[in-house]
Amino acid sequence: MIKNLQYLIEEITKYGLEQNFIGNKYLFKLEKTLLKLLSFHIENEFLGDDAEYRDFDRDEFFYIKDNLIINFKSLQNYKYFDDITNLTDVQDIKIGNVIDDLNNVILDLLEVKYRIDYNGEIAGLSTFDHLFTLNMKEKILSTLIYLNRIKNN
Repeated sequence: MIKNLQYLIEEITKYGLEQNFIGNKYLFKLEKTLLKLLSFHIENEFLGDDAEYRDFDRDEFFYIKDNLIINFKSLQNYKYFDDITNLTDVQDIKIGNVIDDLNNVILDLLEVKYRIDYNGEIAGLSTFDHLFTLNMKEKILSTLIYLNRIKNN
C-alpha cells in the first residue's frame, strides 16, 4: 500500500518540482494520476495517528506554483457554487484556480512524503487520510472537472 502511495506522490509532485513538462500529454498524464490517487483513497482504510510531529515547512517549496504555471500555461480560473444545493444565488458563485488547486495538492503530498520519510508509514498514511479528507479531495475533484471540460472543448 505504501509503495503505491509513494509512486503516486512522485508522479504528481514532479509537475511542481520541475519545469520540463510542457504540453497536453503531461496534462493528461497528470489527470490519470490524480484519478488513481482519488481511487487509492477510496479503496483503502487508514489508521489514525494522534502523535505530535514537527511541522512541515511548506514555505520551502515557494517555487512550485511558478513551475506549474510554466508547465501548464493553459490552466486558468473556473467558476463554482459555494453551495451546490442553491444554484440560483448568483452571489454564491466563486472563482477557483486550477494552478492554486494543484499547488495545494502538491504541497499536501509533499507533507505526506515528509511524514513517511521522517515519522514512518503509519504517520504518513494518517496524514494522507487527514489532508485528503480535509481539502485535497475537493481540489482534486475541481481539477479533474476542469481538465475534463477543457479536453472536451
